[in-house]
Amino acid sequence: LEPGSKFTLRLVHPRFLVLDLPGLEAEAGGGHDHLEAWLEDGCWITGTVVDPAGKPVAGVTVTGPVNPYAISSDFGGFAFFTTILGSDDPTVSDALGRFTLGYLKPEDVEIRANGPKHFPKTVNVTGLEAGKEKSGVVIQVEVATAVIEGVVVDQDGKAVAKADVDAWAQGSGVVAETVTDAAGRFRLTEVKSKQAVTVRAAATGLSPGSVKDVALGAKGVRVELKRLGRLV
Repeated sequence: LEPGSKFTLRLVHPRFLVLDLPGLEAEAGGGHDHLEAWLEDGCWITGTVVDPAGKPVAGVTVTGPVNPYAISSDFGGFAFFTTILGSDDPTVSDALGRFTLGYLKPEDVEIRANGPKHFPKTVNVTGLEAGKEKSGVVIQVEVATAVIEGVVVDQDGKAVAKADVDAWAQGSGVVAETVTDAAGRFRLTEVKSKQAVTVRAAATGLSPGSVKDVALGAKGVRVELKRLGRLV
């Protein structure tokens, strides 16, 4: 470890509660031997993610009230969060839709499933006991199928290629993203919203533009960006 002022050592195991050992001195050439820690029994949930037809859904992330792998650090008043969990994340449903979520306290908990193509789904789980598994939890998610098509142009009507385009919904934030092609056209697919959205576009050298109250399924959306002045 690089020397610093102090370290916090975090101990993580899915069947126990997360434990932090703060205030460890971190002087150059120093160290800590024979540290002892007692982990408190936690609870863990196992289950499956399925679609409305009952078929397993892979690639859906299931989260609880605590992300033990999120490290928060402050820099200049801003908080940065870094995830250090690898690709074998048990909270992401596998090919059979199975997931495992640990580090939980023995109390009723609200868990949330969110996939790249699916609407978020929240489920309340009760009956958790310390040191025990709560199995058989089923989360049913719905696929987002809405599509929005259109074009991004400048104030002269010329196509804007490689513009970043997204759909924004009240209460949900960004629900779809894409980039325009050489002709300025875009196609937002799997829009995770059930209400009208705001389509926003931005590109280098132009001021951002948006169109409000765009209906799902719209095909003629036109977003205009104004070119900014340049100083050479």
